[in-house]
Amino acid sequence: MYGWIFCHNILEYSEDPVTFLNLLAGCQQEGGYLSLIAHNPAAKVMKKAILGKDPESALASLGSSRDYSSVIGTDIIIYTYEQLTGWLHQAGYEMAGYYGIHNVYGYITDNELKQSEEWHHKAAAMELALGSVSPYRDIAQFTHIIAKKVQDRAEA
Repeated sequence: MYGWIFCHNILEYSEDPVTFLNLLAGCQQEGGYLSLIAHNPAAKVMKKAILGKDPESALASLGSSRDYSSVIGTDIIIYTYEQLTGWLHQAGYEMAGYYGIHNVYGYITDNELKQSEEWHHKAAAMELALGSVSPYRDIAQFTHIIAKKVQDRAEA
């Protein structure tokens, strides 16, 4: 049994995320923590509008859980915070933390600016300050949930 399990950007590629989370829970010791990072559906729309400069595509993607990952070169499914926390609760977890990753940083397209060490340190401080605060974490490119295993599924 594991004290910590890291599930970062995996659920988007899983055919059955509920079963996958239940399998993880079966390997987790009671009182252990799961670190879950997943794409944020709000960011999908924001990226198409801001980074892609494509308002039609942004509007068309509203309400859709599907997207394309150009990094991996495949379709992905993006889940809401409510879906993720509901599944985690069913698997015997309680929420211990909710954060955004790339709250603002991911929307900044000036990659030359990002090479400045001084700017990068300031941006990192900003990201850490914004990451636990709504509405910034709600539009971040990634949702980060820390969940604590409180009981086995059989007891839930």
